[in-house]
Amino acid sequence: MLNLSIGIIKVYHLCRIIFCCVLILFYSCEDRIIPKSKKEVELHYRKYDTTSSYKTNPIYGNKIEHSINSKNESITGDNKIKIDGKRIDFRTLKQPKTYRLKAPKRINTNGIINIPLDLNKVQKRMVDSSTFLKTAFGSSTINPAKKTNVKLSKVKTKIPALVDAKTPIYKGKAIKNIKYLDVKQGTSSSYIWDVFHDSKNQIWMGTNGGGVSVYTGDKFRHFNEDHGLSNNFIWCIEEDRKGNMWFGTSGDGVCMFDGNSFFQLEFEKGFKATDIRFIYEDKSGLIWIGSEDYGVFTYNGETLTNYTVNEGLLSNKTQSIYEDDKNRKWICTSEGINIIDGDSILSITTNEGLKSHDINKVIQDGKKNFWIAYLENGIDLYNGESFTNYNSKNVLTGDNIYDLLLDETDNVWIASYSGGLCQFDGKEFTWINETNGLSGEHVLSLENDKSGNLWAGTDGDGVDIINLISFENLNKGNGIINDYIYAICEDQHNQIWFGGEDGGLMMYKENHYFEMPQFNTLLSKQINKIYEDSKGNIWIATEKKGVIKISGSEFMFFKEENGLISNQIYEVIEDDNGIMWFGSSEDGLCSFDGSFFTHYTEENGLYSNKIRTSSKDFEGNLFFGTWGSGVIKYDGVYFHRITENEGLHGSIIISSYNDSKGRVWFGSLSHGACMLDGSTFHYFSTKTGLSNNKIWSIIEDTSSSSIWIGTENGLNQLQNIELGVNKQHNCMSYNWNDGIRCVDFLKSSAIVDHSGALWWGTGKGLTKLIRKNLPANNSIPNLRLRDISINNRYIDYLNPPDSLKSKISYSSVNKFENVPKDLVLSYDNNHLTFVYSAINWFKPQGITYSYMIDGLDEHWSPPSSESRADFTNIPDGSYIFKVKSRISGGEWSEPLEYHFTITPPWWNTWWAQTSYILFGVLLVWLFILQRTRRLRLRQLRLVKEIKSATSEIREKKNEVERQKSSNLEMSKRILEQDKQLILSATANTVAHSLNSPLGAIKAGAESIIYIYNDIFSNVIQKCSPHQITFGYNYAKKYNGSLTESGMGSLSRIKKIKEYIIKNFKLKEEECDELSVLISKVYIESELNSITEFIIKQENKKEVIKMITTLVTFEQITSNTLNATQQSSKVVESLKKALKKGRTDKKVSVNVHKSIIAVMEVIDDEIQKSGVIKNIVDKDVFYNNTNEYKFFQLWSNLFTLLLNSSENKVIIQIRSEKHNGSLSIRFEINFKLNEHLFDESVYDIIMNKKQNSIDLSRAVIKDIIEEYKGSISINNKQQTSVINVQIPIDQK
Repeated sequence: MLNLSIGIIKVYHLCRIIFCCVLILFYSCEDRIIPKSKKEVELHYRKYDTTSSYKTNPIYGNKIEHSINSKNESITGDNKIKIDGKRIDFRTLKQPKTYRLKAPKRINTNGIINIPLDLNKVQKRMVDSSTFLKTAFGSSTINPAKKTNVKLSKVKTKIPALVDAKTPIYKGKAIKNIKYLDVKQGTSSSYIWDVFHDSKNQIWMGTNGGGVSVYTGDKFRHFNEDHGLSNNFIWCIEEDRKGNMWFGTSGDGVCMFDGNSFFQLEFEKGFKATDIRFIYEDKSGLIWIGSEDYGVFTYNGETLTNYTVNEGLLSNKTQSIYEDDKNRKWICTSEGINIIDGDSILSITTNEGLKSHDINKVIQDGKKNFWIAYLENGIDLYNGESFTNYNSKNVLTGDNIYDLLLDETDNVWIASYSGGLCQFDGKEFTWINETNGLSGEHVLSLENDKSGNLWAGTDGDGVDIINLISFENLNKGNGIINDYIYAICEDQHNQIWFGGEDGGLMMYKENHYFEMPQFNTLLSKQINKIYEDSKGNIWIATEKKGVIKISGSEFMFFKEENGLISNQIYEVIEDDNGIMWFGSSEDGLCSFDGSFFTHYTEENGLYSNKIRTSSKDFEGNLFFGTWGSGVIKYDGVYFHRITENEGLHGSIIISSYNDSKGRVWFGSLSHGACMLDGSTFHYFSTKTGLSNNKIWSIIEDTSSSSIWIGTENGLNQLQNIELGVNKQHNCMSYNWNDGIRCVDFLKSSAIVDHSGALWWGTGKGLTKLIRKNLPANNSIPNLRLRDISINNRYIDYLNPPDSLKSKISYSSVNKFENVPKDLVLSYDNNHLTFVYSAINWFKPQGITYSYMIDGLDEHWSPPSSESRADFTNIPDGSYIFKVKSRISGGEWSEPLEYHFTITPPWWNTWWAQTSYILFGVLLVWLFILQRTRRLRLRQLRLVKEIKSATSEIREKKNEVERQKSSNLEMSKRILEQDKQLILSATANTVAHSLNSPLGAIKAGAESIIYIYNDIFSNVIQKCSPHQITFGYNYAKKYNGSLTESGMGSLSRIKKIKEYIIKNFKLKEEECDELSVLISKVYIESELNSITEFIIKQENKKEVIKMITTLVTFEQITSNTLNATQQSSKVVESLKKALKKGRTDKKVSVNVHKSIIAVMEVIDDEIQKSGVIKNIVDKDVFYNNTNEYKFFQLWSNLFTLLLNSSENKVIIQIRSEKHNGSLSIRFEINFKLNEHLFDESVYDIIMNKKQNSIDLSRAVIKDIIEEYKGSISINNKQQTSVINVQIPIDQK
């Protein structure tokens, strides 16, 4: 029975230990719960409150300051006043002088040249239709062609790294939206032989010696012979229906790229052509290849068919191919044109009417006419009856025509080698050359994209991007009066008036500009406003000369001497009664009814003298924007003040506008725009999409339901405006990249003319937009992941380095991109940089991105134009990288998702953690086994002593019986005490106390060995003693973490870079590299010392790696030392307890000392979690009890309390005697569940969701019930009292 009891005890304690270990592992693997931050709700509208109740600004939220007048005095008083202005009789004053208006002078502007088609100047060559058709299109069977089986042989392929592209630039005095890319912007060559737009919306460029490049608007990827391309001289490019790219080279035949590998058409199997002029896939999927010397080939993927002069070609030297609406192939050769129609081959030469034999290109337009480009004789248009020749003697800029293109609107584009570009729309020819923005006049190839852009490859000047339906710009260099156009107005005769900086006056009518030179001598300062009244008079507000009134063929000046309030007039407006109002920037307002001037100033009650803008609503109310006093509204009787207190968005109003719905718009100096719909203000600022908060002009384009806002930094188009909270609208921004040559617009200098064209005055001339020509662009950018670098290292995933092959794995590589599928990385390859691109050729530089990693980031990153995302020290786990894109004012694309996994280090794998648990269980089992063996030996000794004592007193039967009974009882008590108390209390306490430090010591030791090997094998040997000394001292100071999220790392890198730029004179590239390196071991207080040290080192990366390793080494050794000290303390306490002996004798337990003993054992846990104050009476005892039971009771009770609150725990312990019992009260600073100890011990243990606190509850409940005591919890407000009551004397 004794052996059976011991076995049961062993099994019971072993099960408890295993269960605790499983619980610890379970809780250590729980997901982290990350608190979500509140999202700010921006204010978009406020009610117009005439009681002035608002106290904060609606845009920035700051406290509203008092409005001030021109004397910087606060404005007080009523918001509604009636003012009796100062009346001046104009008839009694000096009358203004009348001038005769001279005829305007026409201006010849330099820019795009449009030449109307004059049929009298072009040459026509009539042909006999019946004869021509018979000879040209008659039947002629092709001689049997030679066919050969040819395969595409695979070539070793490398994927080149992406290259950032710079923004395309404008050249010279470009009027239209014409910009170009060259080597400085990222192209591999200035000589662009072919341009191709593929199905993925990418632009491919074949170059003369620079290989082939693919362009996405922000990046290039350059392929050359080093990457598998057969030759760096690319003459032509084609894409087949499978998405494969075909390249015709000059010297090495045909090359095909399927996105992962290059293939070459085998020479030795029948394909002898080396110089390829064209590659084309016809509508049936057959590939046509034209060569310089071997005629034409067709290829179906297996069989190659060759057509030469033997099969009916005019010449083996071919130039281009075109497939017409009847699926006939037009082959252009050096001796004329061949037309292949099924099995027939036809010929057209000079005998049939061609101007010359040497043909470069043929296309067919929408009217079924054929355009034929000659190498030296311009172009022919064949309409079925005659040839019409266009050349440099009539309408073209050059006769060497290299390419023809038909755009989406059926315009014909003509590329000339010596004259640039020419567009024909059916009525006139438009010339584009170097004088009006083209990068060079030697144009070789043409291509268009889906957004209306034309791409032109040149011979030595890069590639041009032309968009003629975008913005048009004119400045003084193009012939207009001034670069600063401050005033624009269209009159009743559809004439547009322009006022310039130095008093220049210009007019636009009948598509021509006219100057009015007589005003150049009369005015010397700028014109602020031009206004037409209801009678057709033109009023011109000037900076120093008052107001000019133009009536028919006469004009006159109104100045101060004639009754005007000031000679400096900013604003002119007419009210519904025909009265003219004039606003001065410093002297207030005045009205003029033809007989009297009435002055309104601060002296007679006006809120401000500083008038900056004016407008009128449908009800006839006048609104005057002021500098510092908000808006003054005049209803015909009263003046009203509208400021921020009433809901206005700012105090300085510099522009205003009344739209077609009767709403009044106000533009401020720094608070964006707001719109008043009569009862509510609605706000528009950079928070809602504007490019800038300084609003210079506001106009409405009713044809597109748009409000156009000119700012200090770009033009904004508001569409689909919905009013109210959380309502959305589209805000499209236009800037320098969209064809506007100047992005700082001028005050109120904007109109929409009678034809719907929009005009703006800017700081660099005049900008015009014919809105109906601008294509609506609601498309979402085509977003793709382009590349993934590991640890700041470019990886060619088709050819990964040997050092990475064992550390990463993936199933395949995405075609045309360097992105592996199903990527799995080792734990030390956890610094990833994702590179992506979104393509939209309408606004290629207006794309923004937002990204996140599921499982790592809580929110999407702020929108940014940066097309890469960098994440450092990513923890092990499975993740999804997400990125989305949009163009300015557009909708976000669906997130692009990329799955990847980072494996844990071996010491953190499931099998390693399992082995730790098993090792711990083994240690505890060995401890119990050893202890049990000692107990058995002790039992044997006791039995032997009993037998000896029994034999000595055998003669005395009564004494023997009593002694035997006494010894048996003592043996049972000792056995029960040692087995149940020592094993239960000691094993449980020791396992609980030693589990964490022993685990830390083991993990630390293994990590130290691992890092020690890494230091001395890879790091230390690459650093000098001086570097190692610095690194060791720096590591001692480091107290941070080497792991953080991607966005935190980006913020730290940015901060370090700003510090380096400010304090050290380094190149930007060096700053970028240095800031990334230092961010890995960043200490804010040591930033200067480590920066100075790292700059001086040649092996910067090795030094940073050495410091990082020493930091890790220092942290692990420190943790291991702390764990060792904690283990030693527990062992010493245990030794002290064991020395006291474990007899079966019942003793009196001093409660105060018993609690002190437990506090000493768990002192480290107390230091971390709280404070325990033992104020129990020092002379209170529990009699006839076991002191080890009470040691276990207090230990588990403290463990429960210290782990029941996240805050600091404060425990006060008091004692009180009552009716033969001793009550121990634990007063704590937080609330506990009053029913914590209501359950039975059995129910607590059998709870499936139990944790370490539940185990402590069970032990506490069991011991108290054993001693016939009770435990209760009473809550008071935010505190609790635990009362343990046990009888003093135990029987």
